[in-house]
Formats: sequence, structure tokens, C-alpha cells
Amino acid sequence: MKKLFESLALLLAVTLLCSACIHAKIVPLETDLPSTEASTEAEPLTPPIHGGIWSDEDALAAARLMLKHPTGGVVDVSKATYSHSELASDLEFLSKIYPRYFTYTSIGKSVAGRDIYVGVLGDPNAPRQVVVTAAIHAREYLTALLVMKQLEFYLSNYTTGSFGGIPYSTLFSECCFYILPMVNPDGVMLAQEGLTSLPFSLQLKLVEIMEREGGTDPDRYFSVWKANANGVDLNRNYNALWEEYHNADSPASSQYKGPSPESEPETAAVVLLFRSLSNVVCSLCIHSQGEVIYWNCGQTGAAAKATRDFAEAVSNLNGYYVVPNQNNDASLSDWCELKLGVVSVTVETGNVSCPLPIEQFPDMFLDNFLLWGMTALYFRPTISS
Repeated sequence: MKKLFESLALLLAVTLLCSACIHAKIVPLETDLPSTEASTEAEPLTPPIHGGIWSDEDALAAARLMLKHPTGGVVDVSKATYSHSELASDLEFLSKIYPRYFTYTSIGKSVAGRDIYVGVLGDPNAPRQVVVTAAIHAREYLTALLVMKQLEFYLSNYTTGSFGGIPYSTLFSECCFYILPMVNPDGVMLAQEGLTSLPFSLQLKLVEIMEREGGTDPDRYFSVWKANANGVDLNRNYNALWEEYHNADSPASSQYKGPSPESEPETAAVVLLFRSLSNVVCSLCIHSQGEVIYWNCGQTGAAAKATRDFAEAVSNLNGYYVVPNQNNDASLSDWCELKLGVVSVTVETGNVSCPLPIEQFPDMFLDNFLLWGMTALYFRPTISS
């Protein structure tokens, strides 16, 4: 047993060296970046352990290694802010290192013309799909960093890691993950950088909203903004009980549902993605805050049981409290459950007020780094004899 742990320590040290090289945009000789003419896939950062099947300790060691050196690897998790341009750069770099099992594209433009990116992890021809969304609310931008580091974790361990005895390579070849790390890029940049992150015409509209809501300090006011650049709360803009939802009556920092369902380009892009996929089995909506899980959209019968059971499985993994109360607010989860019949849970990360400080990140990551592997395994059909 002692020799096993010594070997594991050596393997983790090798992984750290590779991660440091990648962050500096220098890849070891055996993992040189491809030229524009040809692509060569990188070697895995972590060699096989226990004959290719990880124990819980193996997985946790790999996750802790990623946190030990926050600036290591591709996705820098040393600071809470994460810009749209950093996201684009990280997606591009990951796609060059892991071209066989990761691609990305833009599925639309935000109000201010920023790309809404989706990363595709696994086999696009897989019979099942899971959609992961984050940073739909502006001030919850640490969730974008969370899902990007989760993505890097699975990519760097794609051929060596496993969950529940099933290799990641098998899980993601059977269930492809579509990851939208920053659904609301304009709002995220507004919360991080203020009004100057947006065109002047939009700035004028947002100042009007601020004054109407009694804000006097733009830096403070916009740092806790939730909506998009039109003042529409994107998680109140879906065509599921939209007519019944009433809160803000005009553009606001939060809670305004918009002039009509799917009125916002960001919402429309997400809807189009879902409708383009053949068999979405689950929607993971990553938000902040509270360390709770929402699942009850008013679905009944088998649909209610399926979602509640999955929410309990997520809770068993991350320790978050499963909220029993029904919650209808024209959200993405409402739309998935009530219109598409897709199991959808909202996972609220962090336990302090948003925007979350970077000190919250290690617990967020360690609580949830196995979520994708667990989800892929959970929705894997049981093979009966």
C-alpha cells in the first residue's frame, strides 16, 4: 500500500509539471500543439491508476492537484473575475490540446454582440446529451470559472479517469456534454468591469435603470447586477409559466421577465441548442448561492419522481440541501421540465453573497468536480440480463 501511494505521489508530480507547462502556453515535447494544417492530440496529463479504474482517493487527489496550483493548467482559478475574452482563449486552447474529444463553437450573439459559446465534451454522435449552463446571472460569474475547471478536469483525465468503475472515455462517448460556461456574457462583463464594458447606447439605458432603482454608486450597483444588457433577467425569460410570473414590470437589475418569452438573443440561443439535440436527458443549471438544489417545477407523476431522485443523487455527491418547495419563475429549469420533459436541476453553489470571492472556489470545485461523471453514469441505461 505504501508503494502505491508513493507511485501516486510521483504521478501527481508529473501531472503538476505538465499543467505548469500548459498554463505558460508551452506544451511538453510529447504534447506539442498542432499546426493549423494538422492536429495531434495531447497525451493525458495523468497516467493510468489501478489498471485504468480510479478509486475515490485517486479522483480526489487529481482534483486537489488542480487546486494546489491555481495558475497551473489552462484555466486560471487564482482570481474570481473571468472575462469573456479569457473564456474564448481557454476554449480555443483546450480544443487544440484535446481535438479528438473536445470542440467548441458559438451558438449566437449577446445583446452587445458577444459570442455565446458552447463546448462539446465527448462524442457528438452519442445517443444521449446533457446540457450544462452557467453564468446566466451576471454577478454569478464564478460559476463560469467552475464549469471551465470541471471541463479541464475531465479533458485532462479523459483517457485515464473513471467514475463508478466506468472510464470517462466510455461515459462521454455514450453521453455527450454541451457546456455553456457564460450564457450572459454582457452581464458578466458589466458586473466585473462596469458600464465601460458595453456600448454607449446601452450604457445610457442602464444608467436610467440604476437611477430608477435608487442606485447612486455605479461601481457598487452594477457589481451585483443579474440581468443581461437589456435589463432582462435571462432566467425569467423562458416560455414556461411566463404569463403567470410577475415581479418587475420594466427593465431592471433582476427579475424582469422581458417583453415576451425568449425575447432575448441569449435565451433564444439556448432554446435553439436544446431543440437541435436529439436526446437531452438532463439539464444542469449552475447558479450561486446557498448550496442548495432546486428541482420542483410543478411536474407530476413519473416526471416529478425522476427529477427528485436525480436531485437526491446530486445531493449525495455534493452535500447540498434539496429544496422541496415548488418554484415557478419562467426559468430554464421550468422550460426543460414543463415543455421538454427533460430532467433539470438548479445547483446553487457558494455560501456567501454574490459576487462570490475566489476563496469560495476550492469548496465549490471539490463539491462538484465529479458531477458530470456521476450524471453520465446516472443516465446510462441499465443493461438487463
